[in-house]
Amino acid sequence: MNICLIAEATGAGVGTHVIQLASGLLSLNHRVDLAYSPLRMDEAFRSGLDVLRRQTGFTSCEFEIRRNPHPSDLGVMRRIRARFARRGPVDIVHCHSTKAGLVGRLGMFAAGARVVYTPHAMLTLNPGLSRLGRWLVGRMEQALGYIGHALIAVSVEEKDHAIDLGIPGSKVFVVPNGISLDHAPNTEVARETIRREAGLRESDLCVGFVGRLFPQKAPANLLRAFALLDPQTRESSYLLMVGAGPLLSGLRELAGSLGIEDRVRWLGERDGRTVMPAFDVFALPSDYEGLPYVVLEAMSNGLPIVSTSVGGISMLVRDHHNGHVVPVQRPDLLGAAIQSILTDPLKRRRMGVESARLIRNFSLEEMVSKTIKVYQTVLQTRTQTVPANEHALTAGTRSASEITF
Repeated sequence: MNICLIAEATGAGVGTHVIQLASGLLSLNHRVDLAYSPLRMDEAFRSGLDVLRRQTGFTSCEFEIRRNPHPSDLGVMRRIRARFARRGPVDIVHCHSTKAGLVGRLGMFAAGARVVYTPHAMLTLNPGLSRLGRWLVGRMEQALGYIGHALIAVSVEEKDHAIDLGIPGSKVFVVPNGISLDHAPNTEVARETIRREAGLRESDLCVGFVGRLFPQKAPANLLRAFALLDPQTRESSYLLMVGAGPLLSGLRELAGSLGIEDRVRWLGERDGRTVMPAFDVFALPSDYEGLPYVVLEAMSNGLPIVSTSVGGISMLVRDHHNGHVVPVQRPDLLGAAIQSILTDPLKRRRMGVESARLIRNFSLEEMVSKTIKVYQTVLQTRTQTVPANEHALTAGTRSASEITF
């Protein structure tokens, strides 16, 4: 197949997904053309792009797609259509994240392409969105859902939300994110090196966070949770914050006001997978998510997970088995869950082993295979509506526990 991927968010989880999906498609001899915006690109995406450019069947082009609606969007739509008109027929256009979903579905649908959309956490899941904003975005997603040919949700929760917005259930498929599981095992040398860099001893306990320092990730709640650890535990523990963003200065001030500034290490933006060997527990305090790649990566490193109850976590974290799940915006419960794991070495080991076992259900190969099946379903139904139970990927009546690889 000739597949066009369109991405505006070229960083964090969306960027990881796009790079890995492109790589998986190329390995199966599909042709991939990536239209991407450089405006929010991180180093991981840039490095992944360099690797893709060395592979046969891959081409790419930059389009400055702004995050928010902008008059330039019309020009981007025209340029994308013109590019693919010159390059010949495209079998599938696959748009990633809200803004790419807008320009890609409007622009390429008008050109007669078969268009697939992956929101990676629909914007209407954001609790910080105003009622009017949620209504407007919801109506936009509903309308675009009718002109698009398929929506890939990364979790059952996101699928249910999409249908609640009015998107036809026959067009909604569930394909969980996946990661490569053939990486080299972490070594004690890597753990010691990272800890030495952060000023930690081997005997110190370490809670780790990896993510953008944005409101969606609620990093302030993790600082508050850490401050609520009992004094003895807190004095033998550190919190490693990996990431960058506009909240950094305020978070540093908050750590000072909570009296934990000497227990927090700010490691800046880097590939979280290189730092995770130093962690004893991985914490995700987010207010909303799709299906977070950082949790998949933490599980692949054999870490216990403490997370808020956000989209997709129910598929990854089994409470009391490989971690704990707590309600959003409850730093007290987040802290209690972290405390219970830090103070019990046998529990940490048992949960870490279970994470390493469960991650085998979320391989990159399965994600790519199921995505291709969505493409094939879309191509096979050019002149008919896809029945709700057409394919096992269509999650119409299946519960989260039934969605397995």
